[in-house]
Amino acid sequence: MAQQLSRRSAAVLVLGTSLWLGGCGLVKDNTQPPPTPFRGTVEVRTRQIGTFSPPREGKLGGVDYALVHYLMWNGRITLLVWTDNESGDYQGTSEQPRSEGAEGVFDYALGKVEVKYRTADGTTGSLNVAGQELDLAKGWLVLVSTAGGQTRVKQLQRAELKAQPDIKGGNAKDFESLKTDPEVMTFYGVKK
Repeated sequence: MAQQLSRRSAAVLVLGTSLWLGGCGLVKDNTQPPPTPFRGTVEVRTRQIGTFSPPREGKLGGVDYALVHYLMWNGRITLLVWTDNESGDYQGTSEQPRSEGAEGVFDYALGKVEVKYRTADGTTGSLNVAGQELDLAKGWLVLVSTAGGQTRVKQLQRAELKAQPDIKGGNAKDFESLKTDPEVMTFYGVKK
């Protein structure tokens, strides 16, 4: 009986000490508050620019026609992939962040060009275009050419593009300004 009492006494002593230490703040509570829900806006769009219907003779892919995929984060274009895709075909999936600080996951195929990116803020994160590892922080504009069966990728830093996605024709007009960018023209083979 004495041994049973001492076991009971030890259990009460351990329980009492734990409650006392917890109440004094000496033992930390490891429970985490629930994550803050994501309150931003994220839109992913893909659209054709220019004329995609044949004949294409005399027309230059990437300049006269293009397939444009872009990410808008809180109303700003934070990534734009400009391709000379002739078919205009695209498909993909996106998973927006569920909580603040969580990454959105985006996987798309623009014709034969795969575009995958992960970001928690729209401006930083991993970016893979046609198998080339890039960094979102190094520029929001990515040019892709598949002309001649060879895929080329170039990432450019540019001032923010002021697109108006909800105004009829707003994007086409805003994107047209990129066609006159000297590096874009050179990349797609416009001769000076």
